[in-house]
Amino acid sequence: MAQPAAAIALTLILISAALPTSVANADEEKLPRKVLTGWMPYYSVKNSMAAILANKDLMSEVSPFWYSLTSATAIKDQYASAKLTIPMKTQLDILRANGLKIIPAITDGSKKLVLAGLLAKPSTRSQVVNTITKLVLTNDYDGIDLDFEGFAFNDGTASWAKTSPNWVLFIRELSEILHANGKILSMTTPVVFDPVTKRKGSYWVYNWPETAPYIDRLRIMTYDYSMAKPGPIGPLEWTEATVAYAATLMPPSKIWVGVPGYGRDWITNVSGKCPASYATLIKTTAKAAVVPANKGVELANTYDATPIYSEKEGEITFTYQKTYNEGSASCTATRVVWYQNSRAYLARMELVAKYKLGGLTQWTLGQEDAESMPALREYAKSISPDVIIALLASDKIESSYADKSKISALFTLSDKRPAAGLPISIEARGEDEIEWKKIGEGTTSVTGVAEWDLILGRNMRLRALSPGSWERLSATSNEMAVSVKPLLEINAPTVAKTGVSFEISVRSVPNEGIFNLAEFVNGKWVQINQVTLAAPAESVLFNATSTVRGFHKYRITTAPSARLLGKVSEEFTILIR
Repeated sequence: MAQPAAAIALTLILISAALPTSVANADEEKLPRKVLTGWMPYYSVKNSMAAILANKDLMSEVSPFWYSLTSATAIKDQYASAKLTIPMKTQLDILRANGLKIIPAITDGSKKLVLAGLLAKPSTRSQVVNTITKLVLTNDYDGIDLDFEGFAFNDGTASWAKTSPNWVLFIRELSEILHANGKILSMTTPVVFDPVTKRKGSYWVYNWPETAPYIDRLRIMTYDYSMAKPGPIGPLEWTEATVAYAATLMPPSKIWVGVPGYGRDWITNVSGKCPASYATLIKTTAKAAVVPANKGVELANTYDATPIYSEKEGEITFTYQKTYNEGSASCTATRVVWYQNSRAYLARMELVAKYKLGGLTQWTLGQEDAESMPALREYAKSISPDVIIALLASDKIESSYADKSKISALFTLSDKRPAAGLPISIEARGEDEIEWKKIGEGTTSVTGVAEWDLILGRNMRLRALSPGSWERLSATSNEMAVSVKPLLEINAPTVAKTGVSFEISVRSVPNEGIFNLAEFVNGKWVQINQVTLAAPAESVLFNATSTVRGFHKYRITTAPSARLLGKVSEEFTILIR
């Protein structure tokens, strides 16, 4: 009986083959790891876009901060409301042209407890899911970043026990529809701590343990620790505590550490009597002023202050005095500033490396000091994943059915050194198929080589893959076509009578396709019969007749298809008498 046409017999052999390698080039420039993402607000598009384009080598995605959910069925376009001179499409086209994924943020633009109420009802929760999905699909965004902070800062802790399970349902339902459309779900939340520690300031309403399986990104707002009173924006220990907890709940590569592009400037003391125009502003109870990190050094220099880096907090701080005069009235305010500079960013990059996180997420892009991005780039190079190059080859590109083909895969680093010990797999698909199927796996040898003996029953395309990890990028080899010819066994008489029908049977493995019987007449082959097998059969039968006496040459051919190469049999001779 013919073997199944799609059969693939696989024997995996790992060898130390003597394939060529080359000496490492120690001076080769490494590309930085993509360690940065962040937000581009509608009110600072120009500044953020300039920073994005200058540092796109550190980024794979960005989040325009342009949308606000105002009801179950409505989203406010803040970019349009701002009436900016450059059309939104132009900005999006620039990002896409530079190879960046676009995952816009959406905030909660409703009043206290409104969104919590919408998520509590299946019908309105479904409406919210559909409204957000429509935004993503209509604009062909790569996903969405949920920045729903109302639960944490507006609704009150008494609502959390009721809101939390509904939030999980919402995340699950939104995840299902986004993932079905190949889109990314990112979740931005304030800090959450391990409940075992009973640490205060944990925004557990966002339920990291139960949402973790459904999200693709967790962006942690590790900033705004100090608001009413002077202090660090995001203390290092506080930051690590929430990161360490998150890393126990999900693959660390999903986690992004928030870094502020701003600092705060508090008034801690006021001496003298302030002028009337300053009296309500210059006081110790006043809200802290926001200072962009790129203005920190300038501010310190203006008032002859000396910025000091706190190793404990991982931030810059300085104190200065500013005098306010108007007429005869005068007062002097003592002010304290905290912000994060390049050294602070690197301290948080140490956490990225320690826990193997996705990277840093910045609010907002473009506010950082001048030294931060160059410093970040050098650090990103030091932890850059290895680039893996995969090459697939075969000892033959055509074979007969059930013949063995030897397939070799060579995995090397970009400098041609062998990549040993890589987990790899080999996949195959038919020429008429779309989906790839794994047919084997293994580990590369010390020379970076794996070898398979394959027995193919049809035309196939093959590729070898190695998954990505913290240490290396994923790799996919070239696609290689290996074609298969059927086996033909012909049973024909050696002698036949003039004018009497004779039978020629053909057994083909696999027994499928179109078969032609041809006779060599007047110096050329002429087709005299054809049989198409709609379903597998034991053999193909041809009936032929000749009225011309003498020796006649025949042959059988099969038509090529997506599944098999065409085959031409050896000639056979029948004496007609």
